[in-house]
Amino acid sequence: MGESSNETGQLMANVVVDYNFYLLVMIAIVVYRMAVKHLPSRGQQTVLIVLSAFFLAQFSKAPVFTVAVIHGFKFYWLPNGIPHFFLLMLCYVAGAVGIGAMMNRIKEKQQRRPLLLIGSALAVGTLILFKYDSYTHVLFGEASWLDELSAWHWVGLSYTTFRGIDFLLAMRSGRVKEFSIIASLAYMLFFVPIAAGPINRYQPFLKGYKKKDDSLWDLIRLRDNFFRASIGILKILFLAKWAYYNSILADEFAAAGSPSFLELTWGLYAYYLFIYFDFSGYCDCVIVIANCFGITLPENFRYPIISSSIQDFWNRWHISLSHWCRDHFFFPILTSLSKRASWIPQIVASSIAIFITFAIIGAWHGDTIYWFLYGCYHGLGLAVFQIYNHLLKAYCPDFRDRMQQNWVYKAAMIFITFNFVAWGLLLTIEFEKAAMLMSL
Repeated sequence: MGESSNETGQLMANVVVDYNFYLLVMIAIVVYRMAVKHLPSRGQQTVLIVLSAFFLAQFSKAPVFTVAVIHGFKFYWLPNGIPHFFLLMLCYVAGAVGIGAMMNRIKEKQQRRPLLLIGSALAVGTLILFKYDSYTHVLFGEASWLDELSAWHWVGLSYTTFRGIDFLLAMRSGRVKEFSIIASLAYMLFFVPIAAGPINRYQPFLKGYKKKDDSLWDLIRLRDNFFRASIGILKILFLAKWAYYNSILADEFAAAGSPSFLELTWGLYAYYLFIYFDFSGYCDCVIVIANCFGITLPENFRYPIISSSIQDFWNRWHISLSHWCRDHFFFPILTSLSKRASWIPQIVASSIAIFITFAIIGAWHGDTIYWFLYGCYHGLGLAVFQIYNHLLKAYCPDFRDRMQQNWVYKAAMIFITFNFVAWGLLLTIEFEKAAMLMSL
């Protein structure tokens, strides 16, 4: 659903509701917009690198702004920042850009493949070492150095990994005609969406710098940005808190004992709404901040609560993640199955590719079995829906078209999809608690 398993990432994501952070961001935006008027694109990117480094450095030492963040009803203070984060980030980015520069020097696309594999392996290996305690203990045993690594709290490592791999894949594809170390550093270090996305891609980022953006001070644009940021803060500070208090996550809910079916249903609905309000509110804020820098971040939510199918849900929920995984996992898996097992019907191969993709998404969310099962749950739901839709289209096309136009059918599908997502959230909590809530 989001980077839920990384508490520090979630906490830092909610820094966007802190007024001191906004004060610094507004100063940075004014400095940046004044500077870019007189600079070419490389100069603009250099200014962005400096500003991004400044903000990222605040997570590594005593912050210039007071880091007071809200998670549920609890306030967390991080007066000493996140140890080692800035140094780790600089080393990671330097390594990724360095591999990209080496790939750029190789003319043959196929000869870039070893560097792509090395870079991707280093990115994934770093992600596992710093984020997934259970995976690393399975691989390396109970080594004490693993506990030391996990204590370093690398903010936004998952999203930095997505960026890094996308950058390496773009370099390997040969579609980047004018490689620039400055542009690559600006992309990898851009601080605004670092904690929890949306996942921005390398090539759209480069294209954005080829367009002149002189409309920041347009009154309509200012009004729209202010309104959207206000809605985002409202979601995080009020709607998400309200939903959290009523959800199965709240201590009061568990203390009340075994809930009735209706109470459990409401608690799961509230859990779903809490994740939506908290995450979409954060995305609203960072999309506005990026827009003020003249950088377009992809939309991450498009009213997922009214999704009419599980497929429609993933076209509306965490869109940047689902599209990234579609391009980098689903299509390659499907292509491989089509080549190596051509005897498998296309609809079956597509369903297998979907299931594997969502099993990976579930494993990415956290190193517990709960989120992995949740990914499998969605993968199975998508596979079943795809087969169901295929059969209707193949054997009952007229009936399918009539049903899709029927408002009763649409309302029923929205209700079913909402409940499929909400009830599936039981898989994300401990089995003992889930059994207690269901009175098993």
